[in-house]
Amino acid sequence: MVKSLDLAFGVSTTLENVEGYPAHINDSDKVDHMKACVEQVLGSDAAHISRPRMGAEDFSYFCQKWPGAMVGLGCHDPARGFQFALHSPHFDMDERVLDVGVQLMGHALIQYIDKAAAA
Repeated sequence: MVKSLDLAFGVSTTLENVEGYPAHINDSDKVDHMKACVEQVLGSDAAHISRPRMGAEDFSYFCQKWPGAMVGLGCHDPARGFQFALHSPHFDMDERVLDVGVQLMGHALIQYIDKAAAA
């Protein structure tokens, strides 16, 4: 494809492939654990497993060393609509989600410790 640019436009091109973030792969046991915790804390309607995406995420480096699962809390106010994307400098987070996140992660940690102690 790059060489065809040379021919079509009379230019000289060079292709440089720069490696990005590694693929982020959730650990299925951690996904199951977090899904159960979400259902226990927020109700069964709150747990959504999203389809794979092609976005980059530095959390993938963490999950190369330790099993993990990415959890999204949903941090925009539905009444205001989705005005700006998460990484936009104009994004305005609904801070009520912080309480939800603390409750969920605290519960998940306690459940994880209890499960490990019982094993």
